[in-house]
Amino acid sequence: NINIDGCTLYGSRRQGISVVNGDNISISNCEISYILGTDPRFAIDIEPNEDEIVKNVTIDRIVAHHCKGGISIVGIAKNSIVSNVIVANCYISNCTKDGIYIVGTSANKELNNISIKNNTIIQDNDTDQSDKYGVRINPLNDITSYTPSAYDRRAEMIIIENNTISIEQTISAGVILYLNCKGVVVRDNTISGVSFAIQLRGHDNIIRNNHFIGSVSCENSHNLKLENNIINNLICD
Repeated sequence: NINIDGCTLYGSRRQGISVVNGDNISISNCEISYILGTDPRFAIDIEPNEDEIVKNVTIDRIVAHHCKGGISIVGIAKNSIVSNVIVANCYISNCTKDGIYIVGTSANKELNNISIKNNTIIQDNDTDQSDKYGVRINPLNDITSYTPSAYDRRAEMIIIENNTISIEQTISAGVILYLNCKGVVVRDNTISGVSFAIQLRGHDNIIRNNHFIGSVSCENSHNLKLENNIINNLICD
């Protein structure tokens, strides 16, 4: 039962706020900026250590800018659990890499029930950075081929909805789903990107009622449900 509200955090070396263990955590109405020291350099990092649990987290009305990334949700430690995380009504801009990054490995127990909704993510063009993303989802970072048995209870129920995402970087994607994404729902968003509005990989993902300004790539997608979207350019294998 931890509540962080109304803070201004500027110039931290590694993270703005790190959450490594806990239940019923609320972070709201904060401005976090210029996290520019040692990686990962995110405004907020949800990342339990080995055998620890972070669950029931609400991140609401955060302004994050001029960091490497806005919000990271990380399940890479052995037997760690990340569950029931909501990121809503946030404004993330001018980060050098990611707006929101969700990443896990086969070592963690659970990375599930994550909702990214009603956020605005704006990334400008930065000639010193090779690539940028609005929302990047890589639930099994250590597995480079599709492996259904690796899922277990990991990487379930990730929903991206009602967000406005604009990425001006030359090499970029508004949303990118990596190969082992399964059952991710992307709905009711407006997403634009110079390279790709969205890159879709993985299995059984649902992409519905979005407005994509820029290319949509569904190469290496299987059993993809692509329904009622506005699409300028569709690239499929």
